[in-house]
Amino acid sequence: MIDRSFVEIERIHRLMSFNEDESDASRLNRTGMYHKVEVDESTFAVLSLALQLSSGSSGTFDITVARTLAARDASGSSIL
Repeated sequence: MIDRSFVEIERIHRLMSFNEDESDASRLNRTGMYHKVEVDESTFAVLSLALQLSSGSSGTFDITVARTLAARDASGSSIL
């Protein structure tokens, strides 16, 4: 059971990491504004929930903030 859980975590990471060139997240960021991008159903479910959380929090929860936080962290700036 634990091994299967770690396999699933790794699968989701590969789908949603913006550091992986062929992940769903990277492909969406790179080309999603120009044309439809087919994504895994898990990615779709997470992004749908994220949009609901963003809307329900009046934008306080912001799914688009990851690159900004990563850039700040890489530059040594405080991310909090």
